[in-house]
Amino acid sequence: MRIIFKKFRTRMIVGCILAVIALLAVSVVVFINQPSFGRTPRGERLERVMKSPNYRDGGYDTHYAEIGNRFPNIDLAILENGQYDKEWSLIHLMPQYMAQTARDLKAKKVLTVHHSKYALAKHRWDEPLKNAEEMKNKDYLNVLIPEIGEVVTLEK
Repeated sequence: MRIIFKKFRTRMIVGCILAVIALLAVSVVVFINQPSFGRTPRGERLERVMKSPNYRDGGYDTHYAEIGNRFPNIDLAILENGQYDKEWSLIHLMPQYMAQTARDLKAKKVLTVHHSKYALAKHRWDEPLKNAEEMKNKDYLNVLIPEIGEVVTLEK
């Protein structure tokens, strides 16, 4: 009798875990398939976003030059570089503007983030790292590209 209850209990636990995983998977699929997921805001939502003090977030605009002028001698600019798409250009920094953004900020060093973890956008996972390397070599900017776990020293 005990063996039957142990098997039944084990099957119930496994069944509950599988049910929770299935429910989470369905929820994610439903959320991602919402018409507004990953799209530029429109209508009332766009109006609310534009009233926000963080409007334009990481998208390139004159605010980077304003920051560079207002706060001279920036030692390190941490710029997003990844998970970009032309649909998200108002809120994500596009690769073609990264070098100009670093120059606008007048930063001594640049560290790019928001890449190499997971894929939300359609670009290859390593494309942002190639963009950072190109910015370092082509635009002659002091771009830090540490490997995972590498200690980065700012005082050099």
